[in-house]
Amino acid sequence: VGAVLFYVGKNEPNALSHIKPPRQYRMDEFLALDDRAIDHLDLLRRGTPCLLDVLDHTVTPMGGRKLKWWLLHPLRNLEAIRHRQNCVDYFLELGAQRKEMVEILRNSADIERILGRLTAGNASGRDMGALRRTLRLVPPLKDLFHAKPLLPDQPHPLKPILENLQPSDELTALLETSLADDPPLKIADGGIIRDGFSPELDELRDSAKNGRDWISRREAEERDRTGIGSLKIGYTSVFGYYLEVSRANLSKVPAEWIRKQTLANAERYITPELKAQEDKILGAEEKAKALEAELFARVRSEVLKHREPLRGLSDALSRLDTLASLAEAAEKGRYVRPVMTDKSTLFIEKGRHPVVERALASTDASTPFVPNDVLIDGWENQILLVTGPNMAGKSTYLRQAALLAIMAQMGSFIPAESAEMGILDRIFTRIGAGDNLAGGASTFLVEMQEVSNILHNATQRSLVVLDEVGRGTSTYDGMAVAWAVIEHLHRKEGQMGPKVLFATHYFELTELARQKPGVKNHHAAVREWTLPDGRTELVFLHQVLPGPADRSYGVHVAEMAGLPSDCVARARSILEALERRPQAGQPPDDQKPSEEPGGSAPTNQLDFFSHHPILEELKQIDPNSLTPLEALQKLSLLVQQARGKEGRISETRGNSE
Repeated sequence: VGAVLFYVGKNEPNALSHIKPPRQYRMDEFLALDDRAIDHLDLLRRGTPCLLDVLDHTVTPMGGRKLKWWLLHPLRNLEAIRHRQNCVDYFLELGAQRKEMVEILRNSADIERILGRLTAGNASGRDMGALRRTLRLVPPLKDLFHAKPLLPDQPHPLKPILENLQPSDELTALLETSLADDPPLKIADGGIIRDGFSPELDELRDSAKNGRDWISRREAEERDRTGIGSLKIGYTSVFGYYLEVSRANLSKVPAEWIRKQTLANAERYITPELKAQEDKILGAEEKAKALEAELFARVRSEVLKHREPLRGLSDALSRLDTLASLAEAAEKGRYVRPVMTDKSTLFIEKGRHPVVERALASTDASTPFVPNDVLIDGWENQILLVTGPNMAGKSTYLRQAALLAIMAQMGSFIPAESAEMGILDRIFTRIGAGDNLAGGASTFLVEMQEVSNILHNATQRSLVVLDEVGRGTSTYDGMAVAWAVIEHLHRKEGQMGPKVLFATHYFELTELARQKPGVKNHHAAVREWTLPDGRTELVFLHQVLPGPADRSYGVHVAEMAGLPSDCVARARSILEALERRPQAGQPPDDQKPSEEPGGSAPTNQLDFFSHHPILEELKQIDPNSLTPLEALQKLSLLVQQARGKEGRISETRGNSE
C-alpha cells in the first residue's frame, strides 16, 4: 500500500488528498463470493435478469453503488446484520414518508464524483451548483425523520446515519453567496459567480455593461443622424465591433467612417469612437472572466476543506437510498425478516426464488411461483441429494437457497413465509457447463477445477451448491467422481460438515442416504397424465419433496424440445429395451437399428446391439454336471470358437478401415 501511495503521490499529487486512509481487509467481515458464485447465481447484470435488478429501487448513483457493494459483500457480523434489518423495518413503517424521502433524494447529486473532480481540479460550475442543491435537501430530510419518532426507550436505528446529515453552515453559506442561480458548465462562459460576491468583479461587469449600453445608444443615434434605418452595430471575435450598412444605403455613409470589410450585400465600417469603446468593453470583460476564474478556484479550494463532512454526507445519503430500496423491494415482493442466529441451521419455510418469481409475474401473472422448504445443517441434514427430471426445478431450488442466504446476510428481507438462518462464511457453486479453450481446459476439466476448489476450501460454515457433477465424462467415470465428492464432503466422525445441496441424475447416488447419516434424498416432483389419444403428458409440479426420484423423463423433455417424432419414438423404444435387459445393458436383437434404405443391413460394421454367441453358450453350461474330461473338451471348443470370432472381428475392422 505504501508503494502504491508513493507512486500516486509522485505522479498525481492532488489525488492523494482524495484517497481515504487505507484499512485492513478482514476475511471474517464478509461472506465470501468468488466470480463463479456471482456468475452462477446471477447476482449482477450480464444480459439476463439478476438479483440486483430485483432489489435495486435506488434513485441516486451513490445508492446504486452502495447496494451493489452490499450485495457482493454480505456481512458475517450478527449484530451488524440485525442493525440493517432494523433499518429496513423502520423504512417499511415509514410508508408514505419513505416515498417522500425518496423524492427528496431523487434531486441529490453524486457527491462522491463531485469530490473526485474537485480533487483533480476540474469541477465545473454546474458541479458546484449540484452540490449546493444537495445541501439544500438536508434540512427537509432531517425534519422528515424527526416527524417519525420512536418510543423513548428505543434507540433510533438510523442514528449513525443521521449524525452525518450535518453539513457545515459555513459551506452552505459560501455556495449560496458565491454561485449564480444557474452556473454554466464552462468557466470560460462566465456568469458562475453571483453578483455582489466580489465588488471588484461587480465593477468590471458594470463597466462592460455600460459599454454595451453605449453601443446600443450609439446605434440609435447613428440611424437618426444618417437616415439609414437598417443600420446596425455588430460584433465578431476577429473584427470586433462594426457598423453594417446595406449596399442600397452606401450613398448615405458619412465620409469619416472607415471601411473595414466588404460583404456580398453590405459594407462594414468602424469609427475611432467605436474602436475606443470596444477596447473598454473587451478589456473589462477579459478582466472580469480572469477574476471570475480566480474567485471560482478559491471557492473550490474552500469546498475541499470540507471534504470529510461531505464524505460523511455522501455515505449517509447513499445508505438512506439503499435501505429505502431494500424496504421497497420487501414491500413489493412480500418479503419477511429472517431470524439470524449463531446456529448452523439454514431453515426456509416456503421460500421463493426472487428473480424467477419476478420473471413469472412480468410474463404471466396467472402462474404463481411454487414455494419450497429448505432445511439443511451440518449434521442431521447435512447433504440434500436432489434428483428428478430436467426442467422440474432442481437448479432453481439450489440457487434459491443460496440467493436467500445472501439476501439475509446483506440485511435484506427475503421471499418466504419464515426463515431461521445461521451465518455462512462462504458460498461455493458448481453449476452449468463451460470450457476455457484458450487456456487449454475442456468443459469437464473446468468442472473438476471448480470442484477441486470447493473440496479444498469448504468449511463447516460454508454452503456448497453442486449441480450435475460428473456429467461431462462417461457414465461410470462421472458417477464415481460424484460419489467420491459426496463422501469427501460428508461430515467426519464427531464433526459438523459444510451444508451441501447436490442435484444429480445419477439415481445410484441415492444409495448414499442409506449408508451415510446426514445425507437426505429429495426429488423434484412431476406427474404423468394420459391424454384421450393415448399420449402421455408430463406436468412439472416444481415442488421439492423428501425421497428419491424414480425416473429422469429425459425422452419426454427431448420431445418437448421439438426433436423429430421418429427420433423420439426410436429413443423411447431403446429406453424400454434397456429397462427390460439391465443385465446386458443393450436392447435385444429385435431392436436393432433399421436396415439402410433399399438394401440389407451392412455386413462390414460390428453389430453392437447383438449378444455374443459364446456368452449365450456359457450361460447354458452347468459346471457341476461335467466330468473333468468333458469340461476340458468344452473349454477347448469355446477357445476355438473365440479365436475364430476374434479373427473375423479383426478382419471386419480391417475392411472398415
